[in-house]
Amino acid sequence: MRFYKVISVLFHPILLPIIGTLYYFLITPINLSQELKYKITIIIATGTYVMPLLLLYILKRQNKIKSYELQSIKERKSPLIFMIALFFVLGNSLLKINEIIELASLFIGCSLALTFTYFLFLKNLKTSIHMIGASSMVTFIWLFSYEHQINMLSSIAVFFIFSGLIGQARLHLKAHTTKEVYTGFFIGSISQLIVSGMYVIS
Repeated sequence: MRFYKVISVLFHPILLPIIGTLYYFLITPINLSQELKYKITIIIATGTYVMPLLLLYILKRQNKIKSYELQSIKERKSPLIFMIALFFVLGNSLLKINEIIELASLFIGCSLALTFTYFLFLKNLKTSIHMIGASSMVTFIWLFSYEHQINMLSSIAVFFIFSGLIGQARLHLKAHTTKEVYTGFFIGSISQLIVSGMYVIS
């Protein structure tokens, strides 16, 4: 049980934007200045980690949510709307820097995935946001390797294995059903494909 909790925490959706950004800077063949990397990382860390935590703290203090786990659909709606807007604004801001258009598409894709998730909430259908984040990363790396014609099969395999571990963890902790896990993985992947087709793939 402890192992699965560790997996859920280490690969929490709130951490994946930072992980994705750092990994992008590691693999991109485009020469970017360290100053630009630092600025972008700080902006993304503030926007996708600090601000959501602050929002959850406020909601908790106002008794709008019972716990930071956000177990019910009702509790997830407001934070989800906030994250949809935040990812979209971040993505469009990053689009202004031509050298990192792929990173921008990652965030816009996540915004689209969360939008799909919100509409499912309206149908009273819950989705694994952990799996949305995991599949977004797997698909993003695959698209990156395709665009730059770089063999990244090992990285794709590693992230795919981690996706499986995350899904297993969510099931083992009874946080989601099998359907919710698979739905999350599908939504994350298809959203990245849609956005990449619009902004990146030539």
